[in-house]
Amino acid sequence: MPRDNAAPVTPDLLTAVTALAEAERNLTAQLDALAVARTVRHDAHAHRDALIHAELDRNVPVVELCKVTGLTRARIYQIRENRP
Repeated sequence: MPRDNAAPVTPDLLTAVTALAEAERNLTAQLDALAVARTVRHDAHAHRDALIHAELDRNVPVVELCKVTGLTRARIYQIRENRP
């Protein structure tokens, strides 16, 4: 049963509701894509860290790893110590 004080349904109102629903669908899709991107990024960093650990185990100098990876010495040391 409609409320007595409800606004009448107009074409503009229907257009606005449709646009809102579409915006919600788009936002949901973007949030899903962002979650996937975060997972991929995390996996890539974990793989990079594993490669750095392997090179450190081979006694590759930290300075050389910095040159190759573009990471700072401090970041290489953090990775070596398994710190985030």
